[in-house]
Amino acid sequence: EDSYTKQCVIDDIPAKLDILDTAGQEEFSAMREQYMRSGEGFLLIFSVADHASFEELFKFHKQILRVKD
Repeated sequence: EDSYTKQCVIDDIPAKLDILDTAGQEEFSAMREQYMRSGEGFLLIFSVADHASFEELFKFHKQILRVKD
């Protein structure tokens, strides 16, 4: 897993972005739910060269909806 922090300004409001890149690694599934609970925005990214990675997006989307419910 890789994590990044970025300070930026959005609509004249300072914001801090915490980005966690797990690259779909299953060993981070428990931690992933913890981040989903506190997260306010999500980017689901897939490889155009790997159709299976596109299919995984639906699993993550459902997981986000379940955790945020």
